[in-house]
Amino acid sequence: MKIRDVEWASVSRYRSELMGLAILFVMLFHVSLPRSDMFFGLRRMGNIGVDMFFFMSGMGLWFSWIKTFRAYPIPYPSFLTLRNSTSVVSYASILHGCLWLAHFIFLPF
Repeated sequence: MKIRDVEWASVSRYRSELMGLAILFVMLFHVSLPRSDMFFGLRRMGNIGVDMFFFMSGMGLWFSWIKTFRAYPIPYPSFLTLRNSTSVVSYASILHGCLWLAHFIFLPF
């Protein structure tokens, strides 16, 4: 008996349903159930739900990246603009954090 190859396009087609199933597994994992409940066996599948969700998310990102692949994702002038704007925001955030921390360190007791 020969095992058929996996059709990744079919898995990608039903990705949202599989991600929903993974979310249900994770939600069921966080519900406290008595041992006599018929869903108690499924409760242990929470870690499988997380693995499924990450796999499906990565698969979606991969197919999205393959469709729009470019050797240089953004032009160089745009890169310079992005670099400058993110540097300004980063420095402002660091300065704000240092001032906030200094306020509590030098607070008179």
